Amino acid sequence: MEWVGFPESRLNLREVGPFAWHAFIQPSPLNRRFSCSGDQWRLQMKQCAERIKERYPNAYTPWTVEELDFLEREFRAGLSLWQLSDRLGRQPGAVKKRMERLGLI
Repeated sequence: MEWVGFPESRLNLREVGPFAWHAFIQPSPLNRRFSCSGDQWRLQMKQCAERIKERYPNAYTPWTVEELDFLEREFRAGLSLWQLSDRLGRQPGAVKKRMERLGLI
């Protein structure tokens, strides 16, 4: 994957937001994933999200109060990130980020 450098304004991903990563990728013939039309790209992303939801049924859904209580209680009881991820049905990265927001790690 070829990356395009940041503009002279020295923006970084924290300033432009987490969903602006695609603005810094340069499409090329070798990188067919990003050289398709908008409709094809949306279809690919939808299929990717569906595959993720097969493995993690609660992915991309809002966290409930019960899930947050469970996360805090079970983390303090000694469960690992992977065990919490499996029990909550969420991606490990999402569980880790939520633990950071709750101040658990």
